[in-house]
Amino acid sequence: MKSFTRTDLRSLEYHKLIAKKLIKEPKNWNIVYSNLKNQCNNTSAYKEWETLINSKTKRAIIDILCEQSENSQRLRSSSPFLGILTDDERLRVFNSFKINRKSTR
Repeated sequence: MKSFTRTDLRSLEYHKLIAKKLIKEPKNWNIVYSNLKNQCNNTSAYKEWETLINSKTKRAIIDILCEQSENSQRLRSSSPFLGILTDDERLRVFNSFKINRKSTR
């Protein structure tokens, strides 16, 4: 099994927070549907997400977002869940993964 980088783990934390917001505020699914509909480059990753979202339950999608597996990490790297977190929420997660440079000297 792959060992996850700090970037992978940060992405997982972002998506766990997204999952919580999707559960708490189901209207956020509309952002996901809009992102899939409006994405410009028609990438295979977005097509895969579209297939998953159209064929799985919302609970199954939440599980994919929160799962620590290579496949879930690959899917999270091309996420149609942009726009659900606020700038403050994203910054909070980002800052929680920053290296304290003073402590490494």
